[in-house]
Amino acid sequence: MRCILCAALVQTVFSAVPLVAQQSLARRPEARFASAHDPRSRLAPAPELVVVQQPAPVPALGMAGILGASIGFFGGLFLGSNVENEFLPCGCDDPGLAGALVGAVVGPGLTTPLAVHLANGGRGSLATGYGWAALVSGAGMLGMLAGIRSEVGLWFLLATPVAQVVAAVASERATTGDAPGR
Repeated sequence: MRCILCAALVQTVFSAVPLVAQQSLARRPEARFASAHDPRSRLAPAPELVVVQQPAPVPALGMAGILGASIGFFGGLFLGSNVENEFLPCGCDDPGLAGALVGAVVGPGLTTPLAVHLANGGRGSLATGYGWAALVSGAGMLGMLAGIRSEVGLWFLLATPVAQVVAAVASERATTGDAPGR
């Protein structure tokens, strides 16, 4: 139980790291260019060029999300089990099981938003994707803990990566420049 709560806390802390990094990148100074509307400029008026960035198609983002969630799910199973066996050995009949279950919930939360963001060409907000991933992982962890002795916990374990994909694609589409519905 302690391992599960520690993993949820660690994921919450590390989910904030991309948010801080993205905010520091957004503070770059803007360059000043002469324009035709500036009275000191001798430039002739030129037509303005508007570049519209369209988000990647939903099927492409969905496939990237499925790939990212799969890597996170199985990588989380493996890493969670190994971390538990290395640092918190229990000496029970199922060593590493709790760590594997925590990793299976936390892993997709770390890989899915990144995969979808990269598939979209980096145009959306990665921090927003990680924020939604933290919420989905937290809900999946709580649901798994609530149903630990029944099949409800298994449903939460399997539904969390699917919810990660849906949340990552939706947040990436919503935060891309001129996404429909924005």
